[in-house]
Amino acid sequence: MTTNLPTIPTTTDLAALMTSAASLIDGKLSDATRCAYAKGIFAAGLTHMNGRQLLALVHLVAAIHQKWQGNRNVANRVYPMGTEPARRDDLGDLDSDQWERDKNGVPRDPWSLVYVLPLLDQKTGEEFVFHTRSHGGRGAIAKLMRASARKRHLGLLPIVSLETDSYKHESFGKIDVPVFKVVEWIDDGQPKVERTQFGSTSKRADDPISSGITKIAPPKELNDEIAY
Repeated sequence: MTTNLPTIPTTTDLAALMTSAASLIDGKLSDATRCAYAKGIFAAGLTHMNGRQLLALVHLVAAIHQKWQGNRNVANRVYPMGTEPARRDDLGDLDSDQWERDKNGVPRDPWSLVYVLPLLDQKTGEEFVFHTRSHGGRGAIAKLMRASARKRHLGLLPIVSLETDSYKHESFGKIDVPVFKVVEWIDDGQPKVERTQFGSTSKRADDPISSGITKIAPPKELNDEIAY
């Protein structure tokens, strides 16, 4: 099912979501509110988000290398979809003797890689950015992107319901994972691509989703809790 994109408040700048995303994780909320998932619950601050239906701006998915010092986010390197994140060795800060220690005295790498998915509530104009560094969170984004790859060349964006699922891990027991359940596809209001002489639709050169999906590498962590 597809519908035309309803009118969005003029103050909502979709591109600005990604500009502000890198600063959200240290708790300084700007125009977009950080949304996270842990233990089966989507939450934005103290507000539970499970079951909420939001427009997923899949073409604005990005990875962010974040540097932390003293529990503060002091540097960010943003990689828009279609670009590969830098290798850890290229970020510097390689001497673990200089790293801060966690509560157990173990050196803690100051750099972490998170993936972000901008979300929009069309009824209220609220803007959210989903953050994840977990295997389940990255898998949920990747699955949504694969579904969207078949729709983006048609100028469609997904409305998703924030859901949860779980599986049993042989070592860690029950593992909760986030799910972006597509409930509807809507027109993004942008110019459509032309069809080829053979009837197939060409890729949108300005859209990394329809041009090719960047692989999302699985992390070591099994949960979505932010380390800092």
